Amino acid sequence: MKTSVFLALVIACIATMLTGSGHSQTTGPGTISVSADTTCPTIGNGSGNQFPSNTHCFSGTISCIDVPDIAFTFGVQGIGGTAGTIAMFSHGDGTTLDFDSTVIGNYNAAQFQTVEVVWQSDAGASSPWELASGSPAIIKQAACRPATLLNWIFTHIYGSGGKCAEGVSAGSAAIAYSMAQYDVNYLDAVEFLSGPPLSDISKGCGQQTYQSANVCSESFCKSAPPGMTPEGSWMDTFKYTDAESAIDRWTNLPEGTCGTAPNSYGSNYLDMSIVDNESDSTFHYPATAVSIWVCAKSGASNSICGGSNPTANNSAAEADYFADQIAGFGSARALSLYRVDQCNPTHEDVGNGVVPAFYSNGICPTGNTVIASDMAKQCKAPPTHH
Repeated sequence: MKTSVFLALVIACIATMLTGSGHSQTTGPGTISVSADTTCPTIGNGSGNQFPSNTHCFSGTISCIDVPDIAFTFGVQGIGGTAGTIAMFSHGDGTTLDFDSTVIGNYNAAQFQTVEVVWQSDAGASSPWELASGSPAIIKQAACRPATLLNWIFTHIYGSGGKCAEGVSAGSAAIAYSMAQYDVNYLDAVEFLSGPPLSDISKGCGQQTYQSANVCSESFCKSAPPGMTPEGSWMDTFKYTDAESAIDRWTNLPEGTCGTAPNSYGSNYLDMSIVDNESDSTFHYPATAVSIWVCAKSGASNSICGGSNPTANNSAAEADYFADQIAGFGSARALSLYRVDQCNPTHEDVGNGVVPAFYSNGICPTGNTVIASDMAKQCKAPPTHH
């Protein structure tokens, strides 16, 4: 059967399945309604990344307890890819697309099916997935949304191969919340780019004195190839700097609350975190390869790749803290935190940075190159035992 005919049949089956349901489906922890679209929306004002021309878009609504309904669109590329399915979540509010056509095209060429997610309000305007009800709004409750969507994707869109996810900054938090708080325990591999940055919000907001993390000081950190001296760790403060306004918006608190020290929301910030210190949280992922990529801060020695590092924010500290939970209180099929140098133009841009752990023959490869390679290596279904 020709590939084009096969893809047409797959698309037709998906569309029939979606439009034929006619009602919300409970996939846990929320309910979801999905229908087929004929065209993909233009994201934002037309600038930045858009859905590639070969994308098949679907839209829907998710309902969760104590959280307003939210609409979404996801675009599927490489339908029928046999290597696996990769769900992809963008940074910040999740209302733009971080993954350009090159990243998507490379995954599709490697026979991965990709699913890019964009969040919207019911009226079609962009709406952050992190915003729940009340003041303060509890981000952990809002994370029911990506958890529900992940369950639906890997029940209805997934075909064969690995079940995997990739997220940028707060997009990686969407995945981490789903794993730690909503029992998304079936992923074969996850790639966290500059995150998850919401591991413990109380460490970054409203403190009189902010703690720091000794990032990349643990055995799971990768900062040099085998046989070479590691570049070493660096101290990164948990204080939200450029992200304080985003925390205020997502928690529905007045502008400046996160940055005001001390404030009275410390216990609220902890309760809404990925690592909330509650007994029902889990950091035990024996089937999942967890790879985390963080930017080294200015002043951190980077003799292998050379160049200079930019001023970093707290995403490395929060990401390192999440990895510590897995290493100390749980497990993973594989756990790696990769140091990234020369992140430009922003201090979370691990894709354009260089990765000393993969140095070879005088070259430090870019993050985009090695992240894609790591996903292709790790995103595999477990072997079938007879």
